[in-house]
Amino acid sequence: MNTISIQPNISEQISNIKKEEILHISIPVDVYLQEAEDLARWMVKDLEKLAKIGITQAQLDNLQERISALREAQTSWVEDKKSMPAIQDQWNKIAIATESLKQDLIASYRFAFRNHPELLSKVNKMARNKKQVDLVMDTGKLAMLGEFNSNLLQAIGFDMNKLKQAQQLSEESSDILAQLNNFKIDGRETKHYRDQAYTYLKLLMNQLKEGGKYTFRNDPERLKGYKSEYLNKKNLHARRKTVQTHE
Repeated sequence: MNTISIQPNISEQISNIKKEEILHISIPVDVYLQEAEDLARWMVKDLEKLAKIGITQAQLDNLQERISALREAQTSWVEDKKSMPAIQDQWNKIAIATESLKQDLIASYRFAFRNHPELLSKVNKMARNKKQVDLVMDTGKLAMLGEFNSNLLQAIGFDMNKLKQAQQLSEESSDILAQLNNFKIDGRETKHYRDQAYTYLKLLMNQLKEGGKYTFRNDPERLKGYKSEYLNKKNLHARRKTVQTHE
């Protein structure tokens, strides 16, 4: 997972946003970031008039900080999403190989241990386990069980090299599964932080846009800079679709 390099105080304020306070993302983040950049540039010419309602240069500077924070959080989230398929693919491949070997060992052990109820019980218990972590652990346990009872396996002509293979697959699959689980956890945390950063930016954006809409309510040329072009197009498309449906 990527590390966030924004200012500590900004990061802390973002992290303090509670889960229930996170705002719904109704616009693609990259589009929202561009609209925020556009707003920041648009406001420069209007600061003198906006100052009359309490909007200052400090808020404009803060807007840039929040934009940077969300941009970094979004980049981190996107990179995590790109990394996930690769590690998932590694796990899928090794899980298939490990499961195949596990079933082969179980079949051989059941025959070799058929006259040893205690050993057979251990094998049957592992055969019932279906979780990912069970696959990893059981394959290693089966390798050890085979080593401890090698005489019974040799008696049925079992290929003892499979025990080393099982131990190796157990170790490799354990490492890959740990990476996969960490990616899932990190991915959730990265997305959560991205959503917090979006909320942090949107809260200020809403204030600035409301102020701009009020200040320039009678000036259509300046007013348009405080409206979302994306949402305007989306709403227009929805209205046209509604009209076509009722025609």
